[in-house]
Amino acid sequence: MKTAARTGDRPGNPINFTHSEPTTQVHRQVALPLHDIQQMDTPSGIRRPPLREAMIFDVDGTLCDVRSIRHHVSPPPGSTSFKADFDAFHGASIDCPPHEAVLELLLRAHGAGLAILVVTGRAEKWSFVTTMWLGEHGIPFDELMMRPRGDSRPAD
Repeated sequence: MKTAARTGDRPGNPINFTHSEPTTQVHRQVALPLHDIQQMDTPSGIRRPPLREAMIFDVDGTLCDVRSIRHHVSPPPGSTSFKADFDAFHGASIDCPPHEAVLELLLRAHGAGLAILVVTGRAEKWSFVTTMWLGEHGIPFDELMMRPRGDSRPAD
């Protein structure tokens, strides 16, 4: 049975609940234990699936060792008229190796039951190449988040 202490019941004062369980997220100035947040209905009335702890990994330069193809997007020293070629960069990335230490960390996290979230500044048009690269290197993931079409903001 959960026990809670309620304080600050007067108008204008926040209501705080303290539980014997660890507090992991705050919602409208009310601290709730994680399992209560996981079971909350969304505004559309759809129940959220249970949340898992996760590790987040970037692709280029973190999971994927892009040192051999960086010349496509980084100007040579002294260059004044360089134009980055991201299509050549992302196309060539299929042949890049993974960073072994990062891959080892990811596999340990996956083995421990953590969700693996892979994020990248790559445009969605490179999703096939990206998922193929992840598969070729045995990289499990729960979700791949890419730059949506039409998003041309700088990556830095």
